[in-house]
Amino acid sequence: MDIPEYIDDPDDLPPEVDVHGEPRMIENGCDVMPDDWDEEDDGEWAPALVENPDYQWTPRQIRNPEYVEPPTFSEKLYTEVQAALPWVTLGILLTGLLSSVTSNLPLDLFMTGLLNTNTNGTGIVQLLWAAVAGLTVPLCSCGALPLCAGLLHGTSSNTPGLPLSIVMAFLTASQSAGIDSAAITYGLLGPTAMMGRLLGAMLLAVAVGLACPSSSHKQQSKTKNLLEETCHPSVSTYSGIVTIWFETALEIYPTVLTGLALSTAALHYLPSLTNYSSFHNDETTTTTTTAIIHTLLTRGTVLASAIPLQLCEHTSVTLAAALQKAGGSPGLAFGFLLSAPAINLPSLLFVATAASVRAMLQIVTTLTVTAVILSCVADAAHLDFMAGHATGDMATLPDWFAGNCTYLAVMLVVGGLLQKYSTTASNKSGDCCDTSNGKIKAE
Repeated sequence: MDIPEYIDDPDDLPPEVDVHGEPRMIENGCDVMPDDWDEEDDGEWAPALVENPDYQWTPRQIRNPEYVEPPTFSEKLYTEVQAALPWVTLGILLTGLLSSVTSNLPLDLFMTGLLNTNTNGTGIVQLLWAAVAGLTVPLCSCGALPLCAGLLHGTSSNTPGLPLSIVMAFLTASQSAGIDSAAITYGLLGPTAMMGRLLGAMLLAVAVGLACPSSSHKQQSKTKNLLEETCHPSVSTYSGIVTIWFETALEIYPTVLTGLALSTAALHYLPSLTNYSSFHNDETTTTTTTAIIHTLLTRGTVLASAIPLQLCEHTSVTLAAALQKAGGSPGLAFGFLLSAPAINLPSLLFVATAASVRAMLQIVTTLTVTAVILSCVADAAHLDFMAGHATGDMATLPDWFAGNCTYLAVMLVVGGLLQKYSTTASNKSGDCCDTSNGKIKAE
């Protein structure tokens, strides 16, 4: 229950006469003197007093001492950044560490050998394996995005990068659900909801993978000239790992911060996404064409509106339950549970940078349509995944890491800027890369 900002002043007593001259109490005109009333013994009789219906008075309002000011936009954004920064930094560090073992463990093998990126295009089997790999990675959306940047662009000539379709299937699955969120879902909603969420996340991941191009000109050109552009030695060395950290930090931090700012602004300035009481007709049993179209449009609007927002796979359980409580159907809540954390604005910006805006729109459309279909299937099967909902806590990183990741992020960004400036200055002075020995040679 919301705590009001102002309450009635308990010390403000009503006056006997209001501002219009109306008395607060008047005689009851229906009251009559009892037959046994003796004025000599009982005194002069008078009708009982009752409240005057014409009396108008409003008690003075005072500020509620229990009221807490809602956080401002800047405060909300600061909280979101502090929560996301450790996971983004962890993802960047993991990207560099994975690059250090490319001679023994290529990034292709990270997706398992069955992905076989040398074949023409990508099939459903490959996308399924990418989705399974995404479900097994214990990273939230902020941590998975830097890793996907490394998977897409590659880190050396031996690891030229994976197709965009496979990377997006991996990213969608890792953000929509995972091993850690499966455990939380099992504890909150039971085994049926856990299995439904994992299977639904896999279907969403495959659909997104099919919707986006398997490769792009931007990816191929960047992969082909990765060593020539960055002029860094083999990533199996310490300096190579640091170089990958710097490059990934400059690419990922601005994308994530932009997405957090826009999604926080949407949640702060727009009406609450959980206020869906007007959608209660979604559960009607009519089968008319108008009702079906209304249902599909309603579900599509609700699910599409949450796609750009930065909602983690853990807290989306609470929002999905609130959506159902406000009048949405169980299937709509299930579709929201799958699609809300699957893709967000940083992920969409990642796609637009790696491929095109058209590919980004294709992914949004496919994700929305697939989520609507899954929500309708859940309702048709009378599955209520939100039954027995409770509130769970999101997985957290160690305090020593979370407390110092801000300084580490600043070091990575500053190092990346210095490295970029140094590379630009070297190119202007006529230096070139000697890729045969991994060192810079001046002409």
